[in-house]
Amino acid sequence: MGGSNEIQVGDLVKPYNQYVNVRTSMEINNGWFWNNLYVAGDIDYGRIDSPNIVGKVLAINNVGGKTWYEIDMAPATEGENQSASITNIYYAQDDIFPLGALKGYVRGTTCDEVDSEGVCIGIEIPTLKKV
Repeated sequence: MGGSNEIQVGDLVKPYNQYVNVRTSMEINNGWFWNNLYVAGDIDYGRIDSPNIVGKVLAINNVGGKTWYEIDMAPATEGENQSASITNIYYAQDDIFPLGALKGYVRGTTCDEVDSEGVCIGIEIPTLKKV
């Protein structure tokens, strides 16, 4: 555990693979509208495609044995997430949306294979990496 690649509070993060799903709460499917996928501004169906930046990590939470990243979504919501320099310029202008005003949540890992009840029977794969 640890190391220079470990995601910490304050890090900018992007999808580990082709895309990542961002949610409005720390639940995968709570039966709410769009299965609680983050839908706002330039974000459709909670999806942030690589190499775009998801946002800045605000907190790291452990819920039900799973790691969840709480992320500031303001730059992505405004379409200002194509690079670290663009995202950092956006964060420097905190008069638009103060840090933490628009939060999304990303589970730390996903599974490449699940059984009929949704239990991981395959390999846990990271969802995010540091920029």
